Amino acid sequence: MWRRAATYLDFPLEKIFLSNIRRTAHCLGADMFINFHTLQESVEFHDGDKVLMVSTGVGGVFGAALFQY
Repeated sequence: MWRRAATYLDFPLEKIFLSNIRRTAHCLGADMFINFHTLQESVEFHDGDKVLMVSTGVGGVFGAALFQY
């Protein structure tokens, strides 16, 4: 679904963090926090960096959070 959304929105797929899908699958409301934790361990953030976390689920449930590091 994220690949199709990126194509539809003409958004670079490499800007969407998908690495945890194979490891943890879908963890409902915890997805954003699990992914943010993984990113903190693998990517060097700098003061002031902004990270937009987006999640979607069955039944039209959406979540979003904007973090400033």
